[in-house]
Amino acid sequence: MKDFNFKDIIVAAATQIMPSFGLNHRFMCELPESSLNSVEDVSILVGLTNAVKGNILIGLPKEAAYDIASGMMGQSVYELNDITLSCLSEFTIMLLNNALSRLRLEETIEVAPPTITTGDDVFIMISRSPSKKLFFKLQNTKFNIAYCLE
Repeated sequence: MKDFNFKDIIVAAATQIMPSFGLNHRFMCELPESSLNSVEDVSILVGLTNAVKGNILIGLPKEAAYDIASGMMGQSVYELNDITLSCLSEFTIMLLNNALSRLRLEETIEVAPPTITTGDDVFIMISRSPSKKLFFKLQNTKFNIAYCLE
């Protein structure tokens, strides 16, 4: 992996993007994990290749997903339908593009389209490689961004 602090660039990107949708958030902490996983109602996986290789997995409880989609659409959202999932996909792309552009690398970073999984009582494990998970408070709920990069 290149020499950069991924936590700092994700926190900076969230700090720039969230307020534009009227979302109040706060970075809480970063913790090591033994695997790249999510147990949330909505999990969004994005793969990275070329200059930066690895996976990013965003975990959202339904309330956080509704808050993000509501902020993006400018109206209240209370269900995980195609429009809500499209908003979450676009939010993910915006967040990661903002974060990755902060690296200012000469090589290209390829970002795969987000893959979204939803469901109650779903556990997703992408790899058993050690990863880190960033925890954020959002409005009256929380969400996390886990990452495992080479």
